[in-house]
Amino acid sequence: MSDQVQHVEREYKFELPPGGQLESLAPALEELGFTLEPEQLFEIDDTYLDTPDWWFFRAGQACRLRRVGKRI
Repeated sequence: MSDQVQHVEREYKFELPPGGQLESLAPALEELGFTLEPEQLFEIDDTYLDTPDWWFFRAGQACRLRRVGKRI
């Protein structure tokens, strides 16, 4: 068994309505129960993988390999 921690990441994308103000997003997310933290800068390198017949893409899914700094 591997000592590496396995996790599932869920990514949510929000689109502001026309004329929406970005400043209103943080309070709205906090009202929904999300906890926001101060901004941190770090380098991320994403590589998206798929099968030769684009199985993930056709299924509406993505397989991503993410490298954060020197960690993978």
